[in-house]
Amino acid sequence: MTSKELKRLSRGELLEILIEQMEENDRLKEQIQEMQRKLEDRQIVLNEAGSIAEAALRLNGIFDAAQNAAKQYLESIQGMCADQDKLRESILQKAKAEAAAIRQSADAYSAKVRREADAVKNVPGAGAMEDQDDYWAALISEAKSLSGASGKRPEKETGR
Repeated sequence: MTSKELKRLSRGELLEILIEQMEENDRLKEQIQEMQRKLEDRQIVLNEAGSIAEAALRLNGIFDAAQNAAKQYLESIQGMCADQDKLRESILQKAKAEAAAIRQSADAYSAKVRREADAVKNVPGAGAMEDQDDYWAALISEAKSLSGASGKRPEKETGR
């Protein structure tokens, strides 16, 4: 409205316009306040989104460090397993060599005992029971001493 039109209006009409303007002013103030609240909420959401993104990046760093630590741990375990396999193989080879040596010694001793037993059979007068008992007791004693076993000599049987 122009100033001429306003001058033509009565006091009541002017008051009505003034009341309408005041109501519209209040309504616009409320609308501004609401929009300011919404703007603050959006800023909070944006700030939180930024902090969430930062947190995600930090967590990714933590996960990367954990992944690297797990990888190093697995590599060290695999290295230890390889070392253990080498040690196991070495021990196994030594045990096989010792077993072969023991078997060879046992075979040689067995051959010796057989030769001596055959020799005793062929000796005249070796059929006496007491001589055979002494001979076998001596052989058993020698076998125990060779095998590293310690024990008492077997007693002679009486009444044969």
